[in-house]
Amino acid sequence: MTRTNIGDMGETIGVVLSVTKTIRLRIQQQYLFEFFINTNTRSQWDVLSNNGPMQQLVHISKDQILIGDSNSAKKNIMLIFQDACTDASRSLLV
Repeated sequence: MTRTNIGDMGETIGVVLSVTKTIRLRIQQQYLFEFFINTNTRSQWDVLSNNGPMQQLVHISKDQILIGDSNSAKKNIMLIFQDACTDASRSLLV
């Protein structure tokens, strides 16, 4: 799905792309979810990791506000924000 964001409600102007894929795997759901959220196995599936180790820098609770660091761009650092939750009916990794 794609949509053009016109800057409503303070969002950045541009194209928003959303992709989803459903597949059936013959492994336990909890095992797969733990594989995806584990920083030690992230380089096995995430092309953005460049086959290197991932490191959790900070854990931000949902009620905190994140302030950007303009110096990060000057240091050539890539930050990846991840949110994950799971229960009996589904697992979500964003």
